Amino acid sequence: MRIITCISFHGTGSGAVDDFLKEFDNCPSAPTNIECRFLQDPDGVSDLEYNLVENPHRLNSGYALRRYMKFARETAYGYRKIFGSNWLKYSQEYVDSLVTETYKGYWHGDLQLLSGPQKFIYYSRRAKDKLMPKPLKKPFRYNYFPNQDYYHVHITRDEFIEKTQAYVDKLCRLLNPKNQPFIVLDQFVATSNIKRYLSYVKDIRVIVVDRDPRDLFVQQRRYGDHVLPAEAEPFARVFRDHRAMIGEIPADAPVLRLQFEDLIFNYDEEMKKIVEFVGEDWSHHVAPKKYFNPAVSAANLQMWKKFPEYEKDCEIIAKMLPEFLYDFDKHEGPMNRSRSSGNGNADSGNGRGSNAEAGNVSASESRFLKDPEVLADDHNVLPEDAMEYAEPGTMSLVTDDKLNDAQAEIQALRDSAVAEDPNKKISPSEAKLVEMNIFRHFIRFCSENKLRWTVDSGTLIGAVRHGGFIPWDDDIDITMPRPDYDKFIKLASEKSLGDHIMLVHDKKSGAVDTYAKIVDDRTYVKFPLRYEEYGSALWIDVFPVDGRPENEKEFDKALRKLDFLGKARAYSFTGSKNKNRNPFKKVLKKMYVTVARPYMFIPAIRKIPVQFPYTDTKWGISFLGIYKKKDRVHPYYFTDVIWKPFEDIKVRCSAYFAERLTDLYGADFMTPPPESKRIAHEITAYWR
Repeated sequence: MRIITCISFHGTGSGAVDDFLKEFDNCPSAPTNIECRFLQDPDGVSDLEYNLVENPHRLNSGYALRRYMKFARETAYGYRKIFGSNWLKYSQEYVDSLVTETYKGYWHGDLQLLSGPQKFIYYSRRAKDKLMPKPLKKPFRYNYFPNQDYYHVHITRDEFIEKTQAYVDKLCRLLNPKNQPFIVLDQFVATSNIKRYLSYVKDIRVIVVDRDPRDLFVQQRRYGDHVLPAEAEPFARVFRDHRAMIGEIPADAPVLRLQFEDLIFNYDEEMKKIVEFVGEDWSHHVAPKKYFNPAVSAANLQMWKKFPEYEKDCEIIAKMLPEFLYDFDKHEGPMNRSRSSGNGNADSGNGRGSNAEAGNVSASESRFLKDPEVLADDHNVLPEDAMEYAEPGTMSLVTDDKLNDAQAEIQALRDSAVAEDPNKKISPSEAKLVEMNIFRHFIRFCSENKLRWTVDSGTLIGAVRHGGFIPWDDDIDITMPRPDYDKFIKLASEKSLGDHIMLVHDKKSGAVDTYAKIVDDRTYVKFPLRYEEYGSALWIDVFPVDGRPENEKEFDKALRKLDFLGKARAYSFTGSKNKNRNPFKKVLKKMYVTVARPYMFIPAIRKIPVQFPYTDTKWGISFLGIYKKKDRVHPYYFTDVIWKPFEDIKVRCSAYFAERLTDLYGADFMTPPPESKRIAHEITAYWR
């Protein structure tokens, strides 16, 4: 079993290689959001070697073993996700194997390792002894913990390496129950002094990924990282020192150094290099570009051109670190072309790492394929080498023929059903046909009026993972930046969206939700726990995106207000089932639901998000959605777009879809949940 580890200098793109290796069916990996660092972390295996082998000491060696077990306990939550419940058991067995003698003992330095309750007992006893008369006082070096194990260690380096390799191998086999030839562990060794860590593993391949320092600087400033200095000059000095710390690597060492930019510009060549280096077989590459797509991650390139506020800083970095700058000029073509604004909205994208490591980002440096029917702006395009998203000639999302055919099909279904049984329910497949028809009309309307939108939430994950609806779900969620959303509400209130297609947004149209719905008035939906008067029709949801407050107190205050008003609104139309046992509360609730109506709270709720103006260059949030603080809409979310299939059409997805889905559903969003957790909407729909 060969261990493959991809390492970086913090944010330099090693996740791109992790993602590429996930596309092989014989290469299991640890969860991508957990770094496996027990060899390199303070009090980890490397520190053990120093204290037991390089600098053995009659007291410090045993102390180092106890510190390692403390480290193992404190990090158990994360490592159990990688190695399972045996993490602590195997770690204790490893420590025991390094010990020469075990006996009951005590050293005052051990106080640092005591737990909170143990420290309380120790200091309580010491305080009690100080109050005692001198004849009754305990000796100064009295052992307050007579049952504590104490370790004596005398071990050679060869013995240490042998036992460490056995420990690592035993743990890694827990991650590889099918005995595959490879496993992938993220950040398993450090970029500094790599040679030291190679001996801890029997069979290892180390891939080091670096990137242009200007991109790294802009990335950490944009995302608020604090690992590196925030000022240009100290950043450059620390950047250089970190590269110097990598140390001398023997020519025959199993270490491959790559540049993140090359993974994008020279994808085929670099992937071939990785496969040959680790000893993989291309026949096992079963999901090409599923997790790492160079066209999608291209927005990680030349980020300093997209954010002029960092231009001077990056000029300083370029002067101080000329040998580390990537030569972008040697690459001609779509992926190395700065994009200009066609209408004031075509600013550049932003991103971190790779597709899963930091949320994917658009191909903002790419030339994109235009969809003539949706937007004519220069930014609304798709990279040439990502044609799986959109092929020339297939981008006419909605034509008159498509709309007319869909309308006729739904009308025929409705007429046939009503003639057979006026109370006949709409089947799930029929409901999806209705919703797709609404969706097509929405797309066409936005196309005609040059409005920006993207699919979101369950619809986004459906497009990315299933190429359509999530099989057990049936709703369509759309987000729009606030300026486009407001324009859409205004225009859709004045113009027709299509035959039987209506906007529901105000009291007059029967709105009970705080965001817009577009419905088909040939249908009727009954909801559990709602009064009959609040019936609806089959719909799609349209959510506005506003600015995400940078002031944490303002943000929390806005969320609290929304939560309070949202509960008051929900209480007003779910009140027919009164479960309160307290008679007084029952009476109060009955009085409340008699007077209160959902639309009474909508104006107050809608006033809160608009206090935080939306701009393309900053983070946004869908305040009216359900995700609260998890909800982060990437800068340039609506300007950097790609197209993905959804049922029989292609839909706009933000190029930052992976980051969005990771925030909402976790890094493993491409894996469907178990059947027990597949939640469908419980609605009953009828034809009118």
